[in-house]
Parts: sequence; structure tokens; C-alpha cells
Amino acid sequence: METKNKPILSFEYKHDNQIYQIDLAPIHESDAERLMSIWNDKEIAKNVGDTFPYPYSYEDAQYRIETWSKIENSINYWIYINNLYAGNLGRQKKYTGRSVHNIHFWYWLWREYWWRWIMTHIVQQVIPYIFHSLPDAHRIYARVFWWNIWSKKVLEKAWMKLEAHRKEFIWYEGSRHDEYEYAILKNNL
Repeated sequence: METKNKPILSFEYKHDNQIYQIDLAPIHESDAERLMSIWNDKEIAKNVGDTFPYPYSYEDAQYRIETWSKIENSINYWIYINNLYAGNLGRQKKYTGRSVHNIHFWYWLWREYWWRWIMTHIVQQVIPYIFHSLPDAHRIYARVFWWNIWSKKVLEKAWMKLEAHRKEFIWYEGSRHDEYEYAILKNNL
């Protein structure tokens, strides 16, 4: 499947003598079926929060594509690897209140590409891009469930520091779990 919209970021990543072409592009409705198939992986679903149903239907995918493009102050991008849809990345700017100039950042990647440090490379490219594209942004933060060790490593390798450990903050499958918040300030990049 080819990238449907012009990428906002495009770069190559080499791992174990394989080159990956990575494009971040706006959401496209024709990717609903692939989104549905990827989201039906329980390992992905458990790491993205409770706003996503599991199992995931085609209608869920269509709804998500439609609503992602309309969330106020938010930008979501499809991650394409070698022209194949492989994940999502997004950011939401806080415009009001005490958290103004903070950017909430999230991502997920298809299991096929786990353990290749691809997401680390993507996040390392995107953090400077966010600060550059939003001149008044001061801080970028991301939240991670305690069991998602690899995602913690991604954030640490992308210069983010652990700022908060929230004990028993998440309710998942009948029990309470910890959550971590990582962040980076613009002047620490």
C-alpha cells in the first residue's frame, strides 16, 4: 500500500543491513482495513489505553480515522515503512490553563517492526520536528504503562527523562497498574 498523502517527514533508517524508508503522513481513510487488522493484536491494544476497543472492528477503524482528523489542537500521522502502513504517531498541544505550551505525544508501531529500534529512530526525528513546527512549545511529554519496558527505552533514547511514577494509576483487566511520564524541555534538546 502506498503512502496516500504527502509525508510531513521522510527519512531512511538502517538496521541489520536492511534499509527502511519511513514516511509520516496524514491519515487516509483507505487504511481502515489494515488499521483493523493491526489493532486486533492484543499486545498493541493493551499498550494504547482504554479509548480503543478490543477486538477492533472495521467500523471502529473507520470511526477512528474520521475522529483523529478532527481532534482539536491535535495532529495524528500514519507511520509508513517501505510504503506499508505500520503505526501511528500523534501530538496534542495544550492551549489553555496551567499546562499551556505542553505537548502530549503518543505513538504505537505494528508488532512486525518491534525490536529493530525503528520507533526510537522515528521519535528521535519527531521530537526536534515538533519543537521546530511549534515555536511556543516548551515541553513534550509521553505516558507509558509500567509493563511497556521497550517504550520506556524508546523515550529514554530520544532524550526524554522520567518525571513521574504514578502508583496504581491505571485500571486494566481487573487490577491497578503504575504509569510513568517521560518529558523533555525544548532547551534540553
